[in-house]
Amino acid sequence: MDFTQTSGEVAPGMQLVVDFNNDGTPDGTLVGESVYGNNWWLTNGSTQFVKDGAPHEGGGYGSQWYGTLNEWLIAFSSAQVKAVGFSLGSGVHASGVLQSLTFNCQQWVFTAPVPVTPAQPDSEDPCGVDNDTFTIHRTEGVTYLVNGEPLEAGTYSTEGADSVTVAARAEEGYQLTEGASSWLLVFTDSPCFTTCELPSQTYIQPWSFAEETFPATGASPSGVAGSYEFVDNSTITGLYLRAPNVESYVYGLVDAGNRPLTFVNTMSYQTFRGASSTGGSSILPSYIILVDKDGDLSTPDVEYYIYEPIYNGTVQTGVWQTWDTYNGGNASWWTSSHVDPDRTWNDIVAENPNAVAVAYGFNLGTYNEGTNAYVQDIVFDCGKTSFSAPGRGGETPTPTPETPASTVKATVASEITELPVTGAASNATLFIGVIVAITVYGVVYFAQPRRQYDN
Repeated sequence: MDFTQTSGEVAPGMQLVVDFNNDGTPDGTLVGESVYGNNWWLTNGSTQFVKDGAPHEGGGYGSQWYGTLNEWLIAFSSAQVKAVGFSLGSGVHASGVLQSLTFNCQQWVFTAPVPVTPAQPDSEDPCGVDNDTFTIHRTEGVTYLVNGEPLEAGTYSTEGADSVTVAARAEEGYQLTEGASSWLLVFTDSPCFTTCELPSQTYIQPWSFAEETFPATGASPSGVAGSYEFVDNSTITGLYLRAPNVESYVYGLVDAGNRPLTFVNTMSYQTFRGASSTGGSSILPSYIILVDKDGDLSTPDVEYYIYEPIYNGTVQTGVWQTWDTYNGGNASWWTSSHVDPDRTWNDIVAENPNAVAVAYGFNLGTYNEGTNAYVQDIVFDCGKTSFSAPGRGGETPTPTPETPASTVKATVASEITELPVTGAASNATLFIGVIVAITVYGVVYFAQPRRQYDN
C-alpha cells in the first residue's frame, strides 16, 4: 500500500474478503494493519466455523481471532480471496493520500480523473424528414449515448424521428466538467419549398371549385339571400356583392392548390364600398382562406383564416381601397377557432407551421345588412383572381377533368365548424359551417360551407 500520511500516525489497513471453504460464498474478512506486524485479524461478523479454526485466539491483535497469512492458509488450505480493499477504522484520527494498493500481482493506482468537456452534437433540420441528420463529435474520454445506446462519432440520419436524445458519459479515468451533458435534438416536418404555380384568371361568370359553384349565396336561417353581379362598365369594374338583410350572405372560394402557408408572402385585394350602403360604415367583404392546419388532407382539421379591413385600417366609402392582407406578416387576422383579431399573420402561421391553403376568396357574411360593395384583384401568393363581365375580355377557366370514380382513391373526413359573428350581432356565435374534405391523390379537396360565416 502506497500511502502518504498527512495527519495522525495510523495508516489504513488492508482488507481481504475470503471464501474460507472455497464453496463460492465469502465467509469472513481478514484485516492487516501495520500496528500488528504480520498478523491479520478476523472481523467479528465472520462465519463461526472460521472463528473456530482461527490460528490464534486471544486479545491484542485487533480481534480475538488472528494469525499470519501463512497460518490462515495452513488452517484453511482451500481458501480463496474474493475481494481486496482498505479501511481507516473507527476510533482512529488520521488522514492521508492513498496512491496505490497492491495485492499479489495486482495493483490498483488511484489518481484524480482527467476533466473533459463533451462536445455538443449538431443537427440539420431541412424541410421534410428524409434529410434530417445529427452529428456526434469525437471527444477523448467521452462515450455518447443516443436514445440510451452508445454510438460512435459520426453523422447519422434521424430515420424520420421527431427528436433524438444525446447524452455524454465519462469513460474510466475521466470526469465530465460542469455544464451540459445531455441534449434533446428536435426535428420538424416543415414543408419543402416549391415554386408557386397558381394561375391568374379573370372571372366573368360563376366558376367551379371542388364540385361547387361560386359565388355562393344564401340566407341563414332563412330570409333574403345575398346576391352578386359581374360588372364592367365605364364607371366601375369588379364583382358587386349585396347583403340586403341580417340573414343574407355571399362568398366565393378559388383553388389555392394546397399551398403551404409558410411560403406565402404576398396577399392583397381591393374593395369599393358603395354609397348606397345603409349598414355599418366600417363593413366591407373580408379576405378568407380555407386552411388545412396540419397539411394532411385526410384529417378533419380545416378552418378559416379571416382578414377584415376594420382591424387593419380605415374603411372609406365611394373609393377603391387596396388592402395588403400580408403586410410583412404583420396584418391582423382571426380564425374560426380563435375569433379575436389579436394575432398577426406570422403569429397564426407559427402556430400551425404545416398548414396549407386549400382555397382563398372573399366573404360578405350575415349580420352585415345594407352593405353593398365590390371586390377586385384578389391576390394569393403568385395567383390573382379578377372580375369583369361577359363580353369584356375576361374568361372563365375550364376546370380540370376529374379522375374517373373507378380509379379514385379518396379519404373522406368531415367536421362542423362554429364561427363567430362580427357584424351587428357582436360576439354571438350563430354560424355553423359544414366542411367535407375529399382527397383525390392529394389534389382534389372538397369544402362546402353550408352557411357563410359573418364578418
